[in-house]
Amino acid sequence: MRQWVSQFGCPAAGWLPLVVSSPDGAERAAREIAEWEGEGMREYAEEVYPELKTIWEEMRERRAAPVAVYVPPVPLDSHLRVPIIAYVQGRLVSPQERTMEAIVDLVSQPQPDQFRKPDITVVELPAGPACRMPRECLQVLGVLVQPGSHPEGDGDGRGDGRLPDRAAPQDGGEQRMTEENGEGDMMSEWVPVFDYPADEEWLLLDVNVPGGAERVAQQVADRGGRENKRYAKAVREHLEFSWKGAREEGTAAVVVYVPHAWRNAPLLTPASVNTNRFTPDHGRTMEALMAKMRDPTITPEDAEITAVELPAGPACRVRQTFSLDTGDAGAAVENVLHHVLAEEYPEEILLLNAHWVSDAFSSGMVELADQMAASLRLTARGSGESPRPVLAAPEAKVAFDEVQIGKGMRPIAQHGFVTIEQGVLTLLDSDRQPIDSAPVTKIHASRRGITGGTVVSLTLNGEKYNVSPGWGARRPSLPIPGFGNPVKDATDILMQLIERGGGTTD
Repeated sequence: MRQWVSQFGCPAAGWLPLVVSSPDGAERAAREIAEWEGEGMREYAEEVYPELKTIWEEMRERRAAPVAVYVPPVPLDSHLRVPIIAYVQGRLVSPQERTMEAIVDLVSQPQPDQFRKPDITVVELPAGPACRMPRECLQVLGVLVQPGSHPEGDGDGRGDGRLPDRAAPQDGGEQRMTEENGEGDMMSEWVPVFDYPADEEWLLLDVNVPGGAERVAQQVADRGGRENKRYAKAVREHLEFSWKGAREEGTAAVVVYVPHAWRNAPLLTPASVNTNRFTPDHGRTMEALMAKMRDPTITPEDAEITAVELPAGPACRVRQTFSLDTGDAGAAVENVLHHVLAEEYPEEILLLNAHWVSDAFSSGMVELADQMAASLRLTARGSGESPRPVLAAPEAKVAFDEVQIGKGMRPIAQHGFVTIEQGVLTLLDSDRQPIDSAPVTKIHASRRGITGGTVVSLTLNGEKYNVSPGWGARRPSLPIPGFGNPVKDATDILMQLIERGGGTTD
């Protein structure tokens, strides 16, 4: 698919690219200033940096690119350190709005910060006919262009992309400012979004915002309690890896499942859903796509492959199970893929990928993957629509292992289990045989103070049991990385889950 990149020329001296697609775009510009020849440039760069950061944040919010800023080689005697900004920002419009008369009428509307009526003229540019508008209130010169290569928008309709290709100064001391698409879909006028569970364990990992992983980790920490702050610290590294990978692969949206408690599975985030798109190496038809998916070198022979109709377009649905090598132990992972032939991407295939660790959920994940696919839709870039948390969450399964279980002074199991599944808490002995079970809503839990918080007294069906998750192992195998006392922290989480499930605690 052909993609278009905006660029413009500007003088070489004092002009810098401000790369909005890079989390450290403002820092890069400041470092370049610090390297200028002359005394006091480092101090000058430190003075300019806060203003550069503010501009970077606004340009990123506008999805503008490329962006160039002018920083005078000699500081101005003014509160402004960056007196000039030049940028390209696309805007999607309807065919009726995409006429020069409509554009002139739009920009002629009075603005609250405008001192007088602007002097609007129509000019011809190499990129296309344009509406030129200086605004004296802010000393702004605006140019709205109708480029022939973008038939449904003013400008290029794109947002931020990869690092700028800053060419060497041209004749007359000019340089070209350009910022290419680095995420695979930034030039596209359509963005895929989908619905996901309205549950605080399901979180949106925004790949278009710097610090997306930190935001999700903070949400985990904000669930409350000492154990959640440590849990958030442990999960942040994994989220950071996922965020960087999604950025590199051009993933448009990612939703991750971060459970309240570790589900005794090898992955800290045992489920995630994302969208991506790719150009196929085969014909872009349902027949060719189905044939490709049935290739045993591509898809396991026992995979379910069906053709389905989605609102976003016809799709090839693939359900498969595979083993994921996680180092110490493997994990059975289930995967539902929807390869969608969306009209909005005439040369590409849109992929919705939902995968999860099999034993992390009791049921409902396959149904959830299909519901997400049914909600998949393409929206105009800049519409502000994003994935919506409106679906019901699937039934999760919690399992604590190496649990020491006893009644009074009598031990029952040294390497037992506590599971919470479909609202029922079950105690299992070392051979996974049932000891007792009851709805969480009928259970009372209290801490045994003399144990330093490592033992919980559970009352099930009138019987009292002392349980200590992780105590049965020489090294606890309920691994929540970064936790200082895994047994106590597991006990805290068990108490928290009982309280959230409707049980009583003290």
